Amino acid sequence: MFLSSHEQFVNLLGNDVRRKSSSHLIVVYGLNTIGARRDLWRDLGNLSVGTPCVVIGDFSSVLSSYDRMNGKPIYNYETQDFEAFMTNAALSEVPSSGCYYSWSNKAEVF
Repeated sequence: MFLSSHEQFVNLLGNDVRRKSSSHLIVVYGLNTIGARRDLWRDLGNLSVGTPCVVIGDFSSVLSSYDRMNGKPIYNYETQDFEAFMTNAALSEVPSSGCYYSWSNKAEVF
């Protein structure tokens, strides 16, 4: 069931009729600038879900330098808002399996 939308996310509620339970699914597509994503972190943090919640999508941000291979170095100011949101919302990153990186521009590395 659709609950709300935002410029950078959609908030959905799924109901399991057999278990008589529900959970939130929040699908994110973060904007490309740090400043624009501050609205995302603030507004996601202000959601009151009260049920189990999964937040997935393209955050256009990383939590650590290990999340980017090659490219520009990652500085603390780039990750601090995302890290603070994850901590304040008591969210944790689910460990992945398979290929660590999910996207590549196929550039040659010399």
